[in-house]
Amino acid sequence: MEAKIFNFVRDKITKIKFFKDLLNCSLCTGFWTGLLVGACVPAYNNILFALYSSATCYFLYLVNYILLYKVYPTEKEK
Repeated sequence: MEAKIFNFVRDKITKIKFFKDLLNCSLCTGFWTGLLVGACVPAYNNILFALYSSATCYFLYLVNYILLYKVYPTEKEK
């Protein structure tokens, strides 16, 4: 969602509203990525994998958010 290495690809993809909304939400990104992986890998062809992927992405996003703002607090939090 935010990695600088994918800025070029993200800038091209987010011109479409669906992908712009998708890449702004960690739950959405995780769910659709889980469905895509499930469609490509028969062992993960399960709706539960998409839900697990969504929950995992959201959890990791929250951990990243908390750690980032502990290290680099905004002016209001100082």
